[in-house]
Amino acid sequence: MKNKNGFTLIELTVVITIIGLLSSVLFVNYRAGGQNLRERRSIQAIAQAVRTAQNRALASDCATPPCRFGAHFDTSLSTFFIFVDLGAKNGRYDSGEEIETQQFETGIEITDIQPNYSCNTAKCGDVLFDPPDPSTIFSPSGVDSLTVTITGGKKVTAEKGGSVDVN
Repeated sequence: MKNKNGFTLIELTVVITIIGLLSSVLFVNYRAGGQNLRERRSIQAIAQAVRTAQNRALASDCATPPCRFGAHFDTSLSTFFIFVDLGAKNGRYDSGEEIETQQFETGIEITDIQPNYSCNTAKCGDVLFDPPDPSTIFSPSGVDSLTVTITGGKKVTAEKGGSVDVN
């Protein structure tokens, strides 16, 4: 009788096929996980921008204007701004008022802003904080919250009371 050591061709083929299937599933999930991670980092950056504007307003000495700080969002840009409301203090972002600009990661964009106002054929929205409270002001005016939605459906909502919720 012969002593058989090793594997047959069929056994090797089955094992290689199983390894190939597992690798392809892991690769697909890895790529989807990377997009999900970019979305989560971007939504946290938006929330942080609103909180930074709020903190700047809290730290501001209103004896020396300006003291109204805000965050500006625009569906046509791959950036968003923290700004100081200069000049007429019109309660919305005007070009040249930005003090910090943040870039979205590749593949991430603002898909919706509710409520919004029209700016440069796009949807825009601003959250401003006016010390000393700081009271929360939205542009468009007359609303109690502003929701920014990004790629993948993740949302940040700033409320009238100053809270910032990430969904």
